[in-house]
Amino acid sequence: MFIVTRRQMLRSILTSLLTGLLATLVCAPISAEEPFQQMIDGLRARGYYDVALDYLVEMRTSKLLPDALRPTVSYEAGRTLIDAAIQQRDFAARARDLDQAVARLQEFLAASPSHPLAGSATLQLGNVIVERGRMALEASKRPSQQAQKPALVKQARELFAQAGQVFGEAEGKFKQKLDSFDGLSEKDPKNKAKVEARDQVRRDSIQSQMYSAGVLDELAGTYAEGSGESKKYLQEAADKYESIYQAYRRRLAGLQAHIKQGQCYRELGDERQALSIYADILNQSDDQEDFRELKATAFYLSLEAWISPAENKAELAAAKGEQWLRTARGAEDRKPQWLAARYFTALAHKHLADALKPKDPKRDQELAAAKENATRVARVANPYQDAARALAAQLAGLDPHSQQPATFAEALERGKTALDDMSVKETQIRVAPAMKLEAQIPKLQQEVQADRDRAKHDFDLAMKLRDSSTPLEDLNGARYYLCFLDYQLGRYYDAAVLGEFVARHYPDSAGARPCARIALASYLQGFNDRDERAAASREVDRQKMTQLVEFMAKHWPAEPEVEEAFAILIAVAAFMILRYGLFGVFADIALTLNVVLLLAALTAFGATLTLPGIAGIVLTMGMAVDANVLIYERIREEQRNGRSMLASIDTGFRRAMATIIDANMTHLIASLILFELGSGSVKGFAVTLGVGIITSFFTAVMVTRLIVIAWLNLARPRRLAI
Repeated sequence: MFIVTRRQMLRSILTSLLTGLLATLVCAPISAEEPFQQMIDGLRARGYYDVALDYLVEMRTSKLLPDALRPTVSYEAGRTLIDAAIQQRDFAARARDLDQAVARLQEFLAASPSHPLAGSATLQLGNVIVERGRMALEASKRPSQQAQKPALVKQARELFAQAGQVFGEAEGKFKQKLDSFDGLSEKDPKNKAKVEARDQVRRDSIQSQMYSAGVLDELAGTYAEGSGESKKYLQEAADKYESIYQAYRRRLAGLQAHIKQGQCYRELGDERQALSIYADILNQSDDQEDFRELKATAFYLSLEAWISPAENKAELAAAKGEQWLRTARGAEDRKPQWLAARYFTALAHKHLADALKPKDPKRDQELAAAKENATRVARVANPYQDAARALAAQLAGLDPHSQQPATFAEALERGKTALDDMSVKETQIRVAPAMKLEAQIPKLQQEVQADRDRAKHDFDLAMKLRDSSTPLEDLNGARYYLCFLDYQLGRYYDAAVLGEFVARHYPDSAGARPCARIALASYLQGFNDRDERAAASREVDRQKMTQLVEFMAKHWPAEPEVEEAFAILIAVAAFMILRYGLFGVFADIALTLNVVLLLAALTAFGATLTLPGIAGIVLTMGMAVDANVLIYERIREEQRNGRSMLASIDTGFRRAMATIIDANMTHLIASLILFELGSGSVKGFAVTLGVGIITSFFTAVMVTRLIVIAWLNLARPRRLAI
């Protein structure tokens, strides 16, 4: 079995930390508020629905969640369950998720009927009906259900019609509400709450219209392609999208409706009309990120139309596709729209090659371009990954369906084999210089990349193939491997979320501790990689590291992971000097005194220093550094506001005090509870933590302030070097 050794991970963590410390020149402002919406949206976007649902359960009672957002937890759970159901292959699990989604959404509406998101919740209930209609239609196409096909198709039509009625009624209500805001300007500072309410109603109104048009498209799919009924509903959908576009053509939603209209015309067989609509979108400015993604969607749909038999413009598609892909910014080429464009560019090259004679030298060039593009799409999870993998295998002369795993166990085992192969080749790379085989390193590196991509695909597939009978230990094993691979691939957010999920929810599993290490390293990478523009995110990363160290110390107090966490926080203390210069030295003097006082207090109690005690000292150091960061950043802020040197220092210490007291009191209460309820090593940890909170508050606030005042009196500086 392939594993990451403790020393390798520690070396990786410390290397990345020291590199980041030397490169980091900005420290984030402090924020104690949970980034709730950012977190839940990010989890859903990455398909981590089970993690998102567990996160929502925790947020129900978390003090970090603002009271204004607490009522929305049920709403977000309902949305998450609907998204999870859409991705489910198992019909029973899909139906269960939809039932739970209805329960959560109805719970939200019952508790908050006048909430601004109540309208959106109603629309989501309509989406549940649509998804059930899709399930019925999908079931009708299965060979085993041929006898029930007419009844299933009829059921799908009835469900789509029912959803259409829900959306139609909602559309009328939203229109009435929107009319009540007539006369309200787009931006009215005096009526900010009213403007926000109007904007939410407008969003719901547009969404209800989009859903109504979408249901017409779904109804068209219940009839034979090209039939009169199918064309009728498609034309009605296209007309509905056109009305939305005309009403909101200067808004993102209007352009999204225009693209949907183009897709309807493609289904109607009118490629020219569809391409004309896509051209309208491509002529839009792409200064904003959302508009750029919309243009990318219009472009890959244009490629799809160009290579269709009706247009037969493969040469144009290949040339335009390659040109478009060269304009990708940063990691843009890994986004779904760009990967779709690359896939259709590969198909365009394949079509060109098929049209050439076998001995034509240009044919090999086209096939090579097709294979290159298809292979790149196959490496990343996206809607076209399976199709791209099949195309790449076909171009390589392989059977794309050979040995395709059919069960979770098969996919998991194949992923482990790929990791083992990768490990062997990485070892060969390390020993190659000593054996004078440097010439083989480039080839081995390519093979390592291929094995890593293969392992990632197999573990992703395993997660898709899991069901209620999948052993929990095997499921967490797959999560660990994905966490490790995400870290290796530089997807630190994904690795952190998945690793912390396994560690916190299954702390007794075999993969919990290595997952915690990877999560810690990932948060650290995120902290180091962010710049001043992502200051709030850097602070979230720092808080997550501290919380994770605390969790590790409580659950695995006698394990080497705590020692590694200790090394990390010592390095974070070194950051104080790199970031704050002389003031960082003041903080570290206070930090040293803090440890001395803590050890003295423990000695007075007759306590024996054990690993749990060391873990408590680590946390104490982290809280002390946190307090100094709060104070120093407040001083900087006061300086930027134009205050004098002495006023900035006085205000900085005074205004940071409330936050520091709140944080320390929370930890002190937690340590008292641990001491009261725990036993053995847990009590030892609680004692160390409790005493450390008191000493850290004294040194971080009182001692640091005393040192700063003494320095001001002795040096009498003209400005603060902070």
